[in-house]
Amino acid sequence: MTKHHSVTPNAVNLNMDVMVNKKKLINRLLIGSGACCDLCRGPITNKGVCDSCLADLPQIHHACWCCGLSLLEQGYCGGCITQKRPTDRIICAYYYHYPVDKLIKNIKYKQRLVSLDALAFQLINKIISLNATNIDLLVPVPMSKYRLMLRGMNQATQICKVISKQLNIPCDYTSLQRTKHTLPMHDLDTKARRRNVQNAFYWAGKKNPESIAIIDDIVTTGATCDEISLCLKANGIKRVETWALARAR
Repeated sequence: MTKHHSVTPNAVNLNMDVMVNKKKLINRLLIGSGACCDLCRGPITNKGVCDSCLADLPQIHHACWCCGLSLLEQGYCGGCITQKRPTDRIICAYYYHYPVDKLIKNIKYKQRLVSLDALAFQLINKIISLNATNIDLLVPVPMSKYRLMLRGMNQATQICKVISKQLNIPCDYTSLQRTKHTLPMHDLDTKARRRNVQNAFYWAGKKNPESIAIIDDIVTTGATCDEISLCLKANGIKRVETWALARAR
């Protein structure tokens, strides 16, 4: 089995801010009273990102079959060759870099759900291209009641709805439960993230499917999806994947 090295996607994104700024200047003359693109502010019809900006987003073309980190070609990374992780496979559509990070933050904190559809459709295309649709059940990563009250919605649930409708895979929004309120993950290192989510989930499902795909917006270290995978497999579920809009690091 060949060992591959991760690819840093900086080259893909170096000129993205310049491109977006140019589009903004051009489209200021074009915008009327209708909806406009979340990035270049150009006119659009029924989604949050125009086709031009959507095509420019930093997509992940080749990744590790297991952890989803970027590779020069499809295969397994060195870390996953030497140590098997609880999650069987992670599939992500984009790198979590500008402007994908901006779009996802708008979804999470400003309820800009029209942009979510645009990103989710690319994830769906990635899942189909990898022949990964043979999953019995979709389950969104649950939020604590406190964070759900503050934010007003769970973005993972919204992504789950889009994927379920397009791929005709059923969802379960209640069986996976969060047992405690955890700290925000963005300021924590890898070890702290794993401690933060340890024993934070509970599976209350009465019927256990053979396979489940966990749905989330971002995968960073994989601490959350690995902890959920351990919980699900302890309850007899044989295969657990994670499908997310973007992959960090």
